[in-house]
Amino acid sequence: MTEHSLEAPAVVGRAGALFALPKDEWGRILWKEIGCTCPIVEQTLHYLMHHDLQTGLPNLDLLMEKTNRALNQGEPCALLFLKVNGIVEIGEYQGVAAALHALRTCSDRIRQVIKGRGFAAHIHGELFAIVCDEPEPLLLAEQLWTTLGSPIPWQQDVFQLSVAVGVVPGRYGNGTAESLRYWSSM
Repeated sequence: MTEHSLEAPAVVGRAGALFALPKDEWGRILWKEIGCTCPIVEQTLHYLMHHDLQTGLPNLDLLMEKTNRALNQGEPCALLFLKVNGIVEIGEYQGVAAALHALRTCSDRIRQVIKGRGFAAHIHGELFAIVCDEPEPLLLAEQLWTTLGSPIPWQQDVFQLSVAVGVVPGRYGNGTAESLRYWSSM
């Protein structure tokens, strides 16, 4: 049996073959193909479809679902976008392991700052998003900016990343997550 990825959870299908699922899209495909009702397989596939495997954070699909739910229930919320600059360059000059270390450190720091104050997701690459129910989302944005801008130790090096933060209050648009995404691009 060949292991395709050390990071990806494994799922056993009808034929007994071991599939390593490196992308959430594979989960959707296998969900239909396997047709399995095993709770462990269902939980694993659900996790893979809604989470980024590099960071463990939810993905864009789950972020949009949570944002729409909050807006539909009339909860005040804002959408914060974080662009962490420098991870790609770390990968180019220090290698993939260093870039993954920087990405995961950023993810851990985001989790620590927003704990109980919002919902974070890794969109792709250097981009993160947070649904925040804080009355003052700019304070949370400032805390994230400060925390993510702190040096990241790696072996004998220290990485310094820069962060751009965008805040879109929930009152913009027509009350949907898609409209908040639209306003974020303005």
